[in-house]
Amino acid sequence: MRKSGRLTHQRVLKMLGLTSDANSQNVKTLHLPGSSSKAKITELGDGLVAFPNVQNLDLSRNKIQSVDGLLHLTGLKTLILYFNSITSIEEVLKLGCMASLKELDLRLNGVTTVKDYRLLVIRFIPSLIMLDGAKVFPDERIAAQNMRYVLPSERRPKRVHKKKKEQDEPSSLMSIQSVCVPFVSIKDEEESDLLRLKPSKKDKEFSGESERVVDNLLELILNLGVEATEDKLRNTLRYIIDPLTKHSSESFAEKEKENDELQKQLNDYQKVIHDYESHTQTLDMLSKSHEQILKTNEHLLAQIEKKDQHIVQLNREYSERLQRIHQKIDSM
Repeated sequence: MRKSGRLTHQRVLKMLGLTSDANSQNVKTLHLPGSSSKAKITELGDGLVAFPNVQNLDLSRNKIQSVDGLLHLTGLKTLILYFNSITSIEEVLKLGCMASLKELDLRLNGVTTVKDYRLLVIRFIPSLIMLDGAKVFPDERIAAQNMRYVLPSERRPKRVHKKKKEQDEPSSLMSIQSVCVPFVSIKDEEESDLLRLKPSKKDKEFSGESERVVDNLLELILNLGVEATEDKLRNTLRYIIDPLTKHSSESFAEKEKENDELQKQLNDYQKVIHDYESHTQTLDMLSKSHEQILKTNEHLLAQIEKKDQHIVQLNREYSERLQRIHQKIDSM
């Protein structure tokens, strides 16, 4: 029966064939994969505390469910967690505090079936250049930064009272932010908010100018009194309003141009997201096929082991018979 358990310091030394941890500070690469003949790791515990300078770590084919026990490895560049038991996206996003992490492999973990898994990992671990054996492309980074999402643990049932919902519902992903995720800006606006224009410097100047114009207009009208003719009032108002009309037209044209540019960006983002979804479906199909092949290989390996044992037994019996024959020949 296969054994599983917690990774301890002594167990790591034994797996590496070391008798002491005198040189553990100098270890840069650790290969600790599970196998059918060795105990699989379920918890990392304090097993890697004595190896703070590890840069490449292979923990594939185990039964690890949590990344606790890895977060102190600040210089880690490559982390292989292929074929483990990680199902929580929150566990994966804890790795966001590893600024040096360049390559991460989580294939054949349950977490890869979470909606938008790849985009979430790319967004919250921005240092990655390889994820699950595939290069992280610029368009994926753009899609990740502009997606709107709520983690499964953050989802809440709909409430009857809207006011209470607005007060009670927390900001998206606050629990993940508290686990030292760097370089993350949360964006909860709808896609249409991309078309919402912020006041420009010219708009602010226009607002101040309008206030001054209103004050001047009132002052002029009061000073003119009833003796002012219609032509005089008309000319005075035209003198004040014409510059405003010209400025408003220019401002509207600028807004239209900005709006067109933002609409183009929105269309580009939608295309990127569509391409990503198609790519994700293909990866899911390949992952399922790979998992089936792996199971078949394990079955074949087990059959080969049985055959090898049978061959060894036959060789032993043959040797014994041959030895008896030689003894009879010698005795004759």
